[in-house]
Amino acid sequence: MVKKWDPSRLVNGLSGVEVSSGAGSSRADAKVGDVLDVHMYRHPKAPPPQPDRAGVLGECGGLPLAYKGNSDFADGTRRYEELLQRIHGFRNSQALSAAVYTQITNVENERNGLLTYDRAVIQVDVGKASSANRGQ
Repeated sequence: MVKKWDPSRLVNGLSGVEVSSGAGSSRADAKVGDVLDVHMYRHPKAPPPQPDRAGVLGECGGLPLAYKGNSDFADGTRRYEELLQRIHGFRNSQALSAAVYTQITNVENERNGLLTYDRAVIQVDVGKASSANRGQ
């Protein structure tokens, strides 16, 4: 229906489908829209390639980058680099079109952001994270 209203726009039929779930699941892929968008955090996989839809990892990450009182972010940076290396590998092996890291900052009771809640502390090595983002 949305494509009929405005065929010039891309449509994401459902954000966060469960590609392995059965037809009875409320999050099952209805095979509509221009995007197949899956959400997988610490151990992401790319959605299966489809000839007429972009495969998107719409939410991934969720890495606990800092620990109580720990100001050494080397371990979190390493895990971030490993995650991004894996995601970049999906571009060629699974035709992944996009990925969204969740989340940029800590929020309320979630401590998995690249920045603290008040944005005062960057919880990863900026140079290494930047290189990982570029696939280097």
